[in-house]
Amino acid sequence: MRTALMCALVFLGLNGHRLEADPEAVDRLVDGVASGDVDKAEVAVFLREYATPRQGPGTERSQANTGPRGVPKLSPWKSVKKSMG
Repeated sequence: MRTALMCALVFLGLNGHRLEADPEAVDRLVDGVASGDVDKAEVAVFLREYATPRQGPGTERSQANTGPRGVPKLSPWKSVKKSMG
């Protein structure tokens, strides 16, 4: 699950977002997924709730590609293709 968390964080970062959650809440999420107590839908809700647009230079393009509540609209494949050139 730690690898999946890192993938989610990288995906958010590539799309101009970051995770603004309490580290203890993230630990509980990771432990819950590992134990089977948290399912995919709950992870999606958590990410939607705590993913926020990054501020600063270079984030304007990414913020133009967000849906409701600042959640990225891009598919992971489009992000990977763009980052690879």
